[in-house]
Amino acid sequence: MTWFGKEWLRYGPWLYATLFGLFCLAFYLPLSSKAINNIFYAGLALPCLGWLLLRPAALIVLVRPFGWLVILLVALVALDAGDAAGLKKALYLLLFCASCLLLQGRRWDVQAIYDLCAWISLGILVFITLDWLWIWLQTGKWVRYGHFLGVPINPVHFSLLISNALIFLWLFRVADLFERRSPLILAVGLLLLGSVILLCATIFQSRSAVAGFILFFFGYLLYRRMFLLGLAVLLLLVALLYALGGDELLLRRGFSYRLDIWLDAGSRLVNQCGVWFGCGIDEYRFLGRFEHPHSGYFAMLYRNGLLGGLLFSLFALLWLHCAWRFRSRWLLLALLGWGSLLTTSNGVLTSPQPLWIYFWLPVFMAVVDSQRGAVREYFQSRCIQRSAQS
Repeated sequence: MTWFGKEWLRYGPWLYATLFGLFCLAFYLPLSSKAINNIFYAGLALPCLGWLLLRPAALIVLVRPFGWLVILLVALVALDAGDAAGLKKALYLLLFCASCLLLQGRRWDVQAIYDLCAWISLGILVFITLDWLWIWLQTGKWVRYGHFLGVPINPVHFSLLISNALIFLWLFRVADLFERRSPLILAVGLLLLGSVILLCATIFQSRSAVAGFILFFFGYLLYRRMFLLGLAVLLLLVALLYALGGDELLLRRGFSYRLDIWLDAGSRLVNQCGVWFGCGIDEYRFLGRFEHPHSGYFAMLYRNGLLGGLLFSLFALLWLHCAWRFRSRWLLLALLGWGSLLTTSNGVLTSPQPLWIYFWLPVFMAVVDSQRGAVREYFQSRCIQRSAQS
């Protein structure tokens, strides 16, 4: 083996882990979409593709456990793509999934990397909260936080990135410790988690974060089988929200025309496009002003019709069966993203966006986590092939 090869084996995994963490945090930074895309393309996707192709025979081990994921993602993107270039999104998403796989079994795996990112996200929330309170002291108004590091931000994506990090810390760092103490301590911790996420949603006036948290909350109660205590926590959270006036801030912008947008999308789908195959990627402006339906689910249905909706539903059911069967905690984290899609996003089949962190990362990790035996077998197969070639 050459000197370069030895050095890459020594430092390559550390460099890749660093780039993966940078990509997870990049959506907080004042970077252009092109810069963030380049971090993924050059830093993660190309090295991962080379890593996969270096031992192509070992991939046979992954066909059975991951074949359904590959087939459905490719089918969904092929149906959704407006042209041949759009098909690249399937490759990007699959390479992002493969990046999660590449890091498994190493000291700095996805869980360890995202753990660090989550603590940084918590620090960002503390900074933003203090800044938000300072703005209130200066102006006497509770504003919707819309700037970070001197540049405009998308408040919805920011709130979901931070909420995703908070739920991760709860699931992987805190919940087991509290549960060992007592069910009451666990309920108190869940109340604190909900309070912080509602604070985050209030600062950014993000109903999508609330919708995502509600789905996570009920999924968590089902997972832990703590229905009575959980419902008590929910009532306390609602009372706290009303007592502090958070409901007024969250509802200040009403429904942001969501219902009217969805009715307009449904009317156009039925009367002008075609229920089965949808409207595709067009330049129609909903209500004359909005570029997309402001719902991941409605966007999929509008663009791809019932056929796309059925394919996506099949994907969701297979994913849920796979992740729930193995009781993956990543499934619970992913529920935030699944819930938020009701009121945000222009579909889920995209190039790198914040959606990749709060939706696709836990979705892919739930699959990888549920196939630990196949993952170990894959790495063993790679080692055998490497030894045979030495």
